[in-house]
Amino acid sequence: MNSAPFFNAQFFDNDGLPLSGGLLYTYTAGTTTPETTYTDQAGTSPNTNPIVLDAAGRCDLWLTPAIEYKLTLQRADTTVLKTWDNVGSVGTTSAGVSSVNAASGDVILAAGDIGFTTTSSATWFSGSDVSTALDSIINRVDNPVSSTVVALATNVSIADAGGLITGTNVETALQELAARVQLPSQAASAGKYLTTNGTTPSWANPSLSTFTATIPSGDLTVAVSSGTQTYGTRSVSVTGGSGTLLYSWMVTEGEDRSWDDGSSTGTSVDIKGTGTGLTKTFIVTCFVQDDTGRMTSARFTVAATHA
Repeated sequence: MNSAPFFNAQFFDNDGLPLSGGLLYTYTAGTTTPETTYTDQAGTSPNTNPIVLDAAGRCDLWLTPAIEYKLTLQRADTTVLKTWDNVGSVGTTSAGVSSVNAASGDVILAAGDIGFTTTSSATWFSGSDVSTALDSIINRVDNPVSSTVVALATNVSIADAGGLITGTNVETALQELAARVQLPSQAASAGKYLTTNGTTPSWANPSLSTFTATIPSGDLTVAVSSGTQTYGTRSVSVTGGSGTLLYSWMVTEGEDRSWDDGSSTGTSVDIKGTGTGLTKTFIVTCFVQDDTGRMTSARFTVAATHA
């Protein structure tokens, strides 16, 4: 399981008060088909549907990574306050793999790069490479000549033109390879590498394209009158990402009297709060997800003084 974009969720009514006893319905994205969420990361404890919020308007919300959700928030009297559609989960790590090692090039191993011969008096396989041999094995399993036909590991020997192994059949060769193969970044790795021709190492070097989010205007410091006030607007700027981007803004957990104006799924958001004779400091975070499921985020600090 992965957490929802606004886990540990706290919800408010339109007056900025915690939505005590509110209802959160969870559906498959774009439908009214109920979809299960969980109270724990392991996914062993399903939430009720709807989820009934506690006295502070909170709930534990974990989503299945492969599923997109539609979430509908209602008052206890079933009045609908907000619907979020196409909500994806937030990954539990913040960085992708940038490189496997310092070498470059893709590992491409064609079936014809591995040869074999048979030592059995029976003709177990046809063809001259692994691909056609496997086809013959599958065909023999599906259509056995008799119930006594058994292909043993010793019936197949290894063609080793590069002199890389000492085994004489498939079983002993695979055991030897399993004991020898190491990545080049490991100690004592000389002569131990993946190869397509028996001599030259070939390594994959995957990398991820840039996907970042920033909030150009930065932190927000305001002095406002008492009561409910708008502190200001902030927009997120995204570099990279694939396809349609999904945005979700979140006010730091624990700040019960600050919220966004409900436009929390766009590139910009208005931040509001209520109070008298106090100064509040909290963090607002924007999560951005692209079509591939990659996630990035940006945040800023709000310091608001109420008269």
